[in-house]
Amino acid sequence: MYDFYFGSKEEIDNNNEKYLLSIKRMMPKWMNSIPDSEFLALSRIADNIDKEGAVFVETGAGASSIALVFHAMKNNGVLYSWDTNGEKTSQLRTVCSETLSKHFNMDVNKHWKTINYMSTSNQAGLNMLNELGVKIDLFFHDSEHVLDVVSRELNDVSKILNLPAYICMDDANYNFKHTNTAYANIIRKKIGLGPILEIKSNRSDYFYLEVEKFLKEKFDKVEKIKDTYKKEFKNDIYFEYFDTEFKVKSDLKMENPELLEHRFDSWRVS
Repeated sequence: MYDFYFGSKEEIDNNNEKYLLSIKRMMPKWMNSIPDSEFLALSRIADNIDKEGAVFVETGAGASSIALVFHAMKNNGVLYSWDTNGEKTSQLRTVCSETLSKHFNMDVNKHWKTINYMSTSNQAGLNMLNELGVKIDLFFHDSEHVLDVVSRELNDVSKILNLPAYICMDDANYNFKHTNTAYANIIRKKIGLGPILEIKSNRSDYFYLEVEKFLKEKFDKVEKIKDTYKKEFKNDIYFEYFDTEFKVKSDLKMENPELLEHRFDSWRVS
């Protein structure tokens, strides 16, 4: 299905971003939910990690997986992905097998480990990496966007970072504390129910502020990265292409257009 010709190995090596973006744009929306500008910003941060055996971790598989698997293979490293949707990770593995594996002449299964379970599980969550003796070079959060989950994930990975390391976040412009009422209301609307009322004590500070505060409490040095997403998102064709969906999601408070520049944020900690 994805066994297309994207150019010679030399041409791809000379323009990795064009190659990765070409793969991303062929993927269906249900596993391609981040903007092109965010995808490239994440890939560029991962490209800063130039070391044998680099380790990348993400919670929530999707287009991000393509970029991170690429850099894992490039560094003879590994990506660990947590996502409860096994069908999605299986489809993504097919994409990688028919593209990245052929480019690098490497087995994707040796460089991408998928865990179809909750990232916060005590038995099969992120803390398993500690049991494996794994040290993380880059962590990307894109699972359930509520502060309780974000904090739990960060607490787990902060113990096993290979400093200096990178922390990246999708939907950093959210501020749900324990319940994503916007997502719940989309589900309710689809089956003909009215919206739930705002839940008391369910608002935190915006995640990009909460995360930076958490990191400064944990690490000696925290650098906010001037990622390329903030320079490119306004001209990103992704938002125009999915304009109708974006407007509907904004009306239902699942998107925050006023803080769109903080949809993606990242830090370097040491």
